[in-house]
Amino acid sequence: MKVGEVFLPDDQDFKHFKNECTTDDGWTVCYDKSACRVATKKNTLSAFDVVRVQSEFNDISAELLYDVLHDSEFRSTWDTAMLEGADICTVQPNSDIGYYSS
Repeated sequence: MKVGEVFLPDDQDFKHFKNECTTDDGWTVCYDKSACRVATKKNTLSAFDVVRVQSEFNDISAELLYDVLHDSEFRSTWDTAMLEGADICTVQPNSDIGYYSS
């Protein structure tokens, strides 16, 4: 993959993504409190670090959480750190590219 390249993710890409979400190899934990854990990892494709946030929510569905986090218009009503956000494009139903600034 190259910077600026967009492609449809396949099963192998999903396995790689899932592995990045579930293993701690290469990640540096920078916050771990109150059932919320934040870690960063160097990115070989750009100067930006990758950020991973892990948390448990027992009282809402994964689908609702996804919608609340990815709806930039609604998110701006509750996320006090959000300066701006926008949907850039939908690659396929479960894969999109968005912009978030805090």
